[in-house]
Amino acid sequence: MPKQAKKTETAVSTASEVAGPDMASIISLLEEHRVSSELAQREHRASISAYFKAAFAVLEAKLNQTQTTVAEHGEQIDSLETNANLQDQRLRILEEKCAVLADSNAKLAAKTADLEGRSRRNNIRIIGLPESIEGPRPKTFFSELLVELLGNETLQSPPELDCAHRAPAARPQPGTRPRPVIMRLHRYQVKDLIVREARKRRGDLRYLGTPVQIYEDFTQEVLEQRAKYRDIMSKLYNLGLRPALLFPARLQITLGSGAKKRFPSPLEASDWCLVEANSCRSTSLQALACSTLPLSPSQFTSNPLSGHKLDVTLVGLLFLKRLLSVTTIYFYQPIDPRFSHLEREGLRCIGELYIDSLFASFDQLRVAFNLRGSDSLDTFN
Repeated sequence: MPKQAKKTETAVSTASEVAGPDMASIISLLEEHRVSSELAQREHRASISAYFKAAFAVLEAKLNQTQTTVAEHGEQIDSLETNANLQDQRLRILEEKCAVLADSNAKLAAKTADLEGRSRRNNIRIIGLPESIEGPRPKTFFSELLVELLGNETLQSPPELDCAHRAPAARPQPGTRPRPVIMRLHRYQVKDLIVREARKRRGDLRYLGTPVQIYEDFTQEVLEQRAKYRDIMSKLYNLGLRPALLFPARLQITLGSGAKKRFPSPLEASDWCLVEANSCRSTSLQALACSTLPLSPSQFTSNPLSGHKLDVTLVGLLFLKRLLSVTTIYFYQPIDPRFSHLEREGLRCIGELYIDSLFASFDQLRVAFNLRGSDSLDTFN
């Protein structure tokens, strides 16, 4: 028995001995209470134990299910990783093949464009000719038309044409822009002659009063590439250079020294043009003509390419200044009677237009030679 029960019985027996017969009922009640309390405790412990066992059983089942699920997920993740690695390898192989195919396609596209462009090497395109003027024999008509447009000095006889036709498009409505005429000349040299002559006479070619333009027959891709150079070519012309577009679209610049420089893209040509322009200090022809001798390109630019062009200009100015300083070069009197008037006033030779090695102003000449009236000044305007 538990120690507490023994103590209780001891206490009860002691109490019964002390208290007598009245305490027996109390002791009996306490004993019954103890027994019932112990029974309740056992039942409570049993219910708690059963509850925990059931709860643990449920948790164990769920844990087993979770472990099974995790194991399945692990297998699936392993499978997905394996598949992902396989797909990654396949993608790498496909990317390599795609890069090879893209490179091959680019080369084939470039070759196709080159072949198409070369197939049009002998073609010219005439814009502005009215519709239906060629009649039933377009080759003969357009061949004779070229002689009429360019003249017998350029073409001694009608050139031989392989074919001639309008651009393959729907016939335009009356009053609208006519379709271009495409001709294929039998000889490339004749075609090149026609294009060069048409370029010289651009804006002057007319047929029955209608402006006519003659161009090379480029493909649409080539035209788009060449159109990107329009702005930069205008800047190069302003710089006094001689730009030219090589087939299909490569810019070539002829420098003053005769050297040629080529640019594969408009951006590189624009950058070069900017550097070229910034390397020169601004001046004017009047300032150069009135400057003292000697002159050096290094006074105006640090760019050797610009120096070549400027050197040519300075050489001409130096020659002019030295020529003007020679006192034996006299005005050619018979050209204009006003020169005789100037000679009577004391201005006899071109060298006298210089005062202290500088080109004199009109006021200085008026004071030095007693010039009067606007007629004398008109000579120098």
